[in-house]
Amino acid sequence: MRLIAYALSMKSDTSIPTLLARIPAGHRHELESHFERVDLNKMLTGNKPNHLLLHIEGDSMDGDIGDGDWVVMSRDREPKHNDVIVAQLNSEFTIKRFQTKYGHRHGLFLVPTNGSYATTEVTEQDDYEILGVVVYIIKKP
Repeated sequence: MRLIAYALSMKSDTSIPTLLARIPAGHRHELESHFERVDLNKMLTGNKPNHLLLHIEGDSMDGDIGDGDWVVMSRDREPKHNDVIVAQLNSEFTIKRFQTKYGHRHGLFLVPTNGSYATTEVTEQDDYEILGVVVYIIKKP
């Protein structure tokens, strides 16, 4: 995976209009025409500075994240079991589910959601670093 990272500016002057209404996915109803401006940087980061916007290439996370999707990664959050993380493993970047398994041995695993790819067990011999936890996924329709 080639990692393309973009810093999110905390001082954005750009906002987009949003309709203040809930849109039902079932039955239709009328919408009020009340608009306000929303800053997506603020919404996606909570004004916390340690976030990156990443453009995803590849299909190992199909089902959750597709080729061409964007993710917002927090460098401040500690990963929990089953979080989607961005990691560097043996000089290569990857985005996978973070899983720990306990049993007859302790294990840390990087799990793709696309069944065509194998789960990777991270061992003591691996050069490994968690770069951040995915907090938002921005999908193309």
